[in-house]
Amino acid sequence: MCQFISWIEYEDEVLFLDDTKLSTRDGRKLLKPEFVADLKGHGAIRHYYPELKGRGVDRECSDFSTPNNFPKEIVNRINKGQMSRIGVCPKILTPSVRKKYDKIIQVASKKYNKLEQAAWKEYDKIRQAAWKEYYNRKEYDKIDQAAWKEYYKLEQAASKKYYKLDQIAWKEYDKIRQATSKEYDKIRQATSKEYDKIQQAAWKEYYKLEQAALKECNKIIQVAFWKLAKVKKNRVKAWK
Repeated sequence: MCQFISWIEYEDEVLFLDDTKLSTRDGRKLLKPEFVADLKGHGAIRHYYPELKGRGVDRECSDFSTPNNFPKEIVNRINKGQMSRIGVCPKILTPSVRKKYDKIIQVASKKYNKLEQAAWKEYDKIRQAAWKEYYNRKEYDKIDQAAWKEYYKLEQAASKKYYKLDQIAWKEYDKIRQATSKEYDKIRQATSKEYDKIQQAAWKEYYKLEQAALKECNKIIQVAFWKLAKVKKNRVKAWK
């Protein structure tokens, strides 16, 4: 996974993404779920600039201790707050402003944890209900007990010719038991598939809610950071 910030050097150009590019028709495509996870990376840049076709040198740096680590074009965008949709760089903030930002992160994280826990509880509730249903053997036990009663009835009636009739009774019981065992296995396999289906559906719903919570959390954090970072006095001396 590439770090914030990534760029590509090709000939005399420095190619990277910023808020302006993401507002274009091609840029908005990168905000779709299949691309947004790599928005910080070289893959997204190359998707925006298909003319590169594998050319150029991939660069990245996450050391914001000095703006000298980055091309001047990127430094300019950072100072103007024009990379707010891609990532954050808290090290450019002054210590006092950084404390304010850290508090905002804590609030956003609590909100995320609350939403994520609620989503997990709902998923676990559905999963446990499906699990209980999967292991419900009452139907099989009911049939098995009926078969045993039939055997016992025949066995008792066979007191005069015990061995012969007992064998008949046992065979009858075993026949019924095997038949019910097959029926049980059939039911169990069907419920196993149903359980897997329910669990997968529940997991997808949990993942959807968890990702929505994470997205909301990141949005709060990024908006808060860039609102602070755009103000010159809030940045450390090197970044003013």
